[in-house]
Amino acid sequence: MTRFMESRKYKSGWRWCLFRWTDVDPVGDGKTYLTRFHIFQTPYCSCMVHWLHLADPQPHLHDHPNDFLSVVLKGGYVEAFPASDNSDETIEKTVRRFNLVRATDRHKILSVKPHTITLVFANRVRREWGFWVNGELVKWRDYIKMYRDGSFKS
Repeated sequence: MTRFMESRKYKSGWRWCLFRWTDVDPVGDGKTYLTRFHIFQTPYCSCMVHWLHLADPQPHLHDHPNDFLSVVLKGGYVEAFPASDNSDETIEKTVRRFNLVRATDRHKILSVKPHTITLVFANRVRREWGFWVNGELVKWRDYIKMYRDGSFKS
């Protein structure tokens, strides 16, 4: 397993690739959250197809390392995001066609329609991402370790 419990179908570098498949198991429990097909990836941008299988298993909102546009090709999903910058209250949004996400946007996928497929266009990685716990950003590696140790309750 590599980076955030990704299981690659073959070995290659992760900054540059053409046609790479990965299965993502975000918490290491043997459940594939999404299957990702990188059409291409460079240090500057990437284009991927995501087969979303499950909602986010972690109890906290997360952000991303880059900005991206997700185009729903089939299905859809419901996500939660903060009602305001300083709020723990969340608002739900159903994504049926397009979703533009900035790296600093906090969100969580709550539910996924069966057989949901998205086409994702992402810009360059520009920051380390993580999960938001009590208003503080916890880097993803630390969060996943704490999650697996049982420090966070659903």
